[in-house]
Amino acid sequence: MATRNKHQPQIRELRKKIAELEHANEQLSRMLSLAYEHILRKREIILNTAEEVAHMQYETLKELYEHLALLPAGLRSQLRGLDDLNTFEQSLLHEHNQLKNILVQKHPQLSTTEMTICTYLCTNRSSKEIAGLMRLSVRTVEGHRKNIRTKLGLDPKENLIHYLQSLLH
Repeated sequence: MATRNKHQPQIRELRKKIAELEHANEQLSRMLSLAYEHILRKREIILNTAEEVAHMQYETLKELYEHLALLPAGLRSQLRGLDDLNTFEQSLLHEHNQLKNILVQKHPQLSTTEMTICTYLCTNRSSKEIAGLMRLSVRTVEGHRKNIRTKLGLDPKENLIHYLQSLLH
């Protein structure tokens, strides 16, 4: 009993540090999610502009270059920076595939839609965000989340996102 009391302050300190690290991890995940969302918006603008340029008719290459020169400098630099975007997308795609493979092995009872929702959950997306991305209602996403929890056999107190993220690490 004396040994237990002796270690109580250390245990409390460790629990406090764990909570701080979990909080920091959540913040970093949110930041990554926001950065990814920002990149996706930029990519959409770039692809729309590239498609628009591709459909334009020019008599000479000079006319095309003159038109491209009218694009905002930031957009021109983004067009040149597609390699960075592709690298980032490839790393996210790799992580998505890695999670999907783990889920297929450990939980083959999950549907394709549920696995996709799991992937979005790993990037700390809310049900509302997932609904918008997947063109579903928020209630449908919440229903899928409930089904996922049931199929994974998670305790009601267990955090679904933490469980999914732990599969990757």
